[in-house]
Amino acid sequence: MNSQVSLAALSSAVLSIAFGAAGCHNQPVAPSADAGAPTRAAALELSLTLSQTQPFAIASLVDDDIAAVVLTIEDASGSAAYAAERVDLVRFGDDFLSQPLSLVPGDYTVTQLLVIDSSDEVRYATPVAGSAKAHLVADPLPLPFSVAVGAVTTLRPGLLDTEAATAEDFGYLSFGLDDSLIVDAFDVLLAVFAFDQDAGALVPSTADLVVENDAGETLFAGPLSASVQPVSLPSGEAEYVVRVTRAGFAAYEERFTETELAAHFDSAGQGPLEVVLLPSSPFPDAYVKASNTDSVDLFGYSVAFAGDVLAIGAPEEDSAATGVDGDQTDNSLAMSGAVYVFRRNGASWQQEAYLKASNTGLEDRFGDSLALSGDTLAVGASFEASAATGVNGDQADDSRGLSGAVYVFRYDGASWQQEAYLKASNTGSNDQFGFSLALSGEVLAVGAYNESSAATGVDGDQSDNAAIQSGAVYVFRRVGALWQQEAYLKASNTGAGDGFGGAMSLSGDTLAVSAVLEASAATGVGGDQGDDSATSSGAVYIFRHTGGLWQQEAYLKASNTGAGDLFGGSLSLAGDTLAVGTSSEASASADPGDDTAPRSGAVYIFERSGTSWAQERYIKAAVPEADDFFGSCVALSAGSLAVAAKGESSAATGIDGDRLDNSAVQSGAVFVIE
Repeated sequence: MNSQVSLAALSSAVLSIAFGAAGCHNQPVAPSADAGAPTRAAALELSLTLSQTQPFAIASLVDDDIAAVVLTIEDASGSAAYAAERVDLVRFGDDFLSQPLSLVPGDYTVTQLLVIDSSDEVRYATPVAGSAKAHLVADPLPLPFSVAVGAVTTLRPGLLDTEAATAEDFGYLSFGLDDSLIVDAFDVLLAVFAFDQDAGALVPSTADLVVENDAGETLFAGPLSASVQPVSLPSGEAEYVVRVTRAGFAAYEERFTETELAAHFDSAGQGPLEVVLLPSSPFPDAYVKASNTDSVDLFGYSVAFAGDVLAIGAPEEDSAATGVDGDQTDNSLAMSGAVYVFRRNGASWQQEAYLKASNTGLEDRFGDSLALSGDTLAVGASFEASAATGVNGDQADDSRGLSGAVYVFRYDGASWQQEAYLKASNTGSNDQFGFSLALSGEVLAVGAYNESSAATGVDGDQSDNAAIQSGAVYVFRRVGALWQQEAYLKASNTGAGDGFGGAMSLSGDTLAVSAVLEASAATGVGGDQGDDSATSSGAVYIFRHTGGLWQQEAYLKASNTGAGDLFGGSLSLAGDTLAVGTSSEASASADPGDDTAPRSGAVYIFERSGTSWAQERYIKAAVPEADDFFGSCVALSAGSLAVAAKGESSAATGIDGDRLDNSAVQSGAVFVIE
């Protein structure tokens, strides 16, 4: 690019023009509200330097058919140094060469920039501020720059493909060579304030701005910062409709004339146009209670949310009803449990179903775990007592106390119906099948963290109960409307009391399973599983479904394994990223070796490349303190991580409050980490 030789101080400057697409050729840009077709983007760099030899500028190919650029450049007085000047380009090998343009050192502004092909058709243009396309580029016109003795100035105005767009979209009256065809614009200052309910006051706020004319055509669309911001708008409209929006607040919309808006720019005028946003409602979007609220039902003990459907478990609800929408008033079966399904229609929520087990039983705790995916809801009842095995067995024989069961419900477009009754293939008393659930599409994983077989790996011997409370996971798959068990999973180092299956997370073909009471002293990935000298340190096991089979892919431990840390107490898996909550980890800082803050908690982030896993991050709260239990719950979504610290004690309210005031013991907090 900068192949010119900068020499001693001279009285003129050379304008060099270079083209080059950043990344892929003609990368797509998201369509704006004003355009019906996608807009392709290119990049243009103007390099201005003083040079004695005035060499040609080198232009890299953006398009095979580029003939010239058309520039309008004004000096500090507003006079045109170049008025719609055509700068021809000559093909030279794989590059284009442009004729040099000389400028006297000083301040200038680019006010027009077009790229034309050999047919004199405009292929690309830089939009003018205030035009419909201006928000698609970082630096719309006018674009100021300076040339000085011995200095090099580089400008990179954004270029957009003009295909499927009009000149007016770019702020030009037409795509011609006359600089007078540029649309006149004026500026207005805006300041947005939103009402902060915690502070009880108006505070500067970000928002989104759309300005339209009286015909509904978009004149400006883009974000506003939380400070006074200038906005350029095209002149000559009879009326300007200003619309400011922010999620959770009522929209602002007012109509102005050009004179009224322009008065909010000049310092001698009225000052910025101040926009005040008020909450759309002084209350949360919904406050949800059971349709048969009663004491100690524990409504909200478990929650599953997908799209517009919300399922809420109340495992100690007492009614004797069975199935869907039964009698909620007969409280003769204590702690039998219930699940309530709500659906959002527009801005309102309504209860859609009241679900009970098909074999409601005393103290079964139906609803103590939930998993929702699409139109399918899985409900765990880990205290259920039937001796049935497999799918849809005999529900009436209650001879296996605390064996546990899972009930699968499906929504057919009009109502919820129970689709399956699932039990372990080796049902045993106290196994608590259904203690944890993970559902993704047609695959359901069920944890039984007290199961006692001594088997290891996949589909081992289920009958040898020599490893008490070692734990197991059962994987079911639905084919059509039929469910069948697909795999029986155990840890690769099964140990009594490990609690394998206590927490799970399922994403696509990958299942993460934790055993928070596992005791090996290994660290990192694939370490020694045989040394049980770190009691209750915890471990996570990764399984993957390939070629029709489930296989263990990885054995994960903390990088700073410690006894009692409970690594894997919470899990969240999203694609190739796994967050592992370890709420009893004890370090007092980012130094994993400093164990002076017991139960402060930590989160470990692992990433998969191919089939290999590696720890990428070790995360602590900004102010780690004993008994905060940071990592008690974790959730990954779209590259962000939410971490609960259920024992955190600050008295702060709202967002980003004072973390150091620990006067609200065990009030709890959630941290969002990007």
